[in-house]
Amino acid sequence: MGTILLCADSASLADPPSLGLDGRAWSRRTWLEAFSNAAAARDRLSQGDPVEEAWVASSDQMDAVNLAAALRRDAPSIPIYLVSESLSGSAISRAQAAGITGMLSPEGLARRVAHEERRRLGAAARAAALRAAEASTRPDDLSGETPPTVSVRRPLPGIDELPREPELLGEEPAPESSPALARMADAPQAPAAEPLGASRPPVPEPPPAPSSPTALSAADTAPLPPVAVGGSRRPEPPVAPAIAAASPSHAVAVESCAAKAPAYVVSVVSGSGGAGKSAVAVLSACLAAARGLRVLLVDGDLQFGDAADLLGASDAPTVDEVLADPRRLDTLVGEGVPALVAAPRRPERAEELAGQLPCLMEAASTRFDVVFVNTGSSWSEAQAVVIERSARTLFLVDQRASSVRACRHALELCERCGIATGSFLFLLNRCAKGAPLTALDVSCALQGAPVTELRDGGTAVEELLGSGMAAALAAERNELCASLSSVLDGLLPDGEAGGGLRGRKGRRVAPPASESAASDAPDRRRGRTRSGRKSGLWGRRPKASVAIESGAER
Repeated sequence: MGTILLCADSASLADPPSLGLDGRAWSRRTWLEAFSNAAAARDRLSQGDPVEEAWVASSDQMDAVNLAAALRRDAPSIPIYLVSESLSGSAISRAQAAGITGMLSPEGLARRVAHEERRRLGAAARAAALRAAEASTRPDDLSGETPPTVSVRRPLPGIDELPREPELLGEEPAPESSPALARMADAPQAPAAEPLGASRPPVPEPPPAPSSPTALSAADTAPLPPVAVGGSRRPEPPVAPAIAAASPSHAVAVESCAAKAPAYVVSVVSGSGGAGKSAVAVLSACLAAARGLRVLLVDGDLQFGDAADLLGASDAPTVDEVLADPRRLDTLVGEGVPALVAAPRRPERAEELAGQLPCLMEAASTRFDVVFVNTGSSWSEAQAVVIERSARTLFLVDQRASSVRACRHALELCERCGIATGSFLFLLNRCAKGAPLTALDVSCALQGAPVTELRDGGTAVEELLGSGMAAALAAERNELCASLSSVLDGLLPDGEAGGGLRGRKGRRVAPPASESAASDAPDRRRGRTRSGRKSGLWGRRPKASVAIESGAER
């Protein structure tokens, strides 16, 4: 495992609690390298030793945002996080422009450190157990003397030296003998090594992970999911143990798809209901599918999701049905239309299925190019996991002042929970002439975060979506669809058709024959066709074509 860089000024490093860290085990964290000098931190990245992440709180020479931007230029591939209670609007804009991975509060930094402690402790425990198991099967030496029996009752090397802070991890102090070692002590001793001429037994597997509440679990030792900020960085595919456990017959199919490029995941959220999440998610999926991309829409509003009604797809499989049989996703891939995984038909199953949404996203990630995830109006742990596994998050705000306040409350919640918000793209819905709010108003309320306006589509939006004709609405030249298409231009990867009429390499593609014929239809109000030729009452009248029968007089 590589090390992690922590950049902070000398005063903060001398007082770790000011950063939200416990200073008692500070010297024992050999995997954490602290730098107060900005130049030394940049020089460290240029060395050959691997660095997994960089956490930037401050430095003695420059501002934290400037140092984080410099580290991003020096090492574009590693995650860079800013550690701060809050940032000004200009600092947030600079961080987004520099491609900073995200922002961590002091509480989020403490949770991050605790996670690394558990992850590295678990890796060391597994390696030590494997070494002890291999040593138990080592043959006699050539002198003929039988080596001493290696028992798993012995303390595992490297375990006692690693720090463990129960207060930081939110656990009760463990007794002198940890549950993990106690369970190993109860295990039967390994047999003595056989002579050279005897048959050698197979190497036993390492002891299983303990199930005690204070012991490490698979979720604790797994790496945190990456959070994308800015650009179009795709998230790494997470592991989907729930799907494999729920349907073992499909585990091989899921593993065979793991090598494929993961899908570009876009989640759609809002601070309160009524902001237009479902409409934006459905129309975005339709517009992306029209670009030649394989698109899946997951209705993550598990209680009151209506994406199936908006798309007119009443026969779409539901979330619980796809979780039970992931192979159903293979039958959903279509050309030019988005696939849909609808909300469950029983709202009472929402809490049961919420924790399995990441597994559904993983199963879909290897089958589609883009996955849109619509979410509910209530914020929970499952929604936070969906946001962390998304490359970008569309945050909807409407023209109500209460919607702006709810957005601010949601951002404060993300800050307290350590969720990076740099991947958020704020959209102000229902913008029109005379609307109460503009993008500048909402941006000022969000401390300078960039906000994009979505134009009001008029009554056609409610009429067509209410009739289940979302695809027809996306095909029209509606103001809402036009502004949403502009947002997707800088958001989505290129499909077979690219953006609009441009292909993958930017070449102009010939329009369909029906569109070409329609372009020559006269427009009597201006006296010209759409291609610019004069026609109609104000220009040259087109010559009438006369059919002459064979043998007729001219």
